[in-house]
Amino acid sequence: MTDVSSGGIAFTCSTKIGCPQPGQELKVQFSLPRFDKLDPSALVSITRTGRVCRVDKVNDSVCRIAIQFNKPLTLKPYELADIKLMHSQSPDS
Repeated sequence: MTDVSSGGIAFTCSTKIGCPQPGQELKVQFSLPRFDKLDPSALVSITRTGRVCRVDKVNDSVCRIAIQFNKPLTLKPYELADIKLMHSQSPDS
């Protein structure tokens, strides 16, 4: 996963398995922090269906896929801010 918002998700995939195509409907499953003060490592699993709205070739072996969810996530603004903060602190960013 490279990005997530209430309206969609972006991730990379190998071109060896065949990348999804724009307009294709996909079901995605992923986990996000649950923001539980008693258990900071708690995660919530999410399943959403959406349509591929963009496919970018990163290089010969990787594509970046962007999906717009059919039903938005119900994240609160502070939860989105925490996710962005975690993403900005990751070594891959």
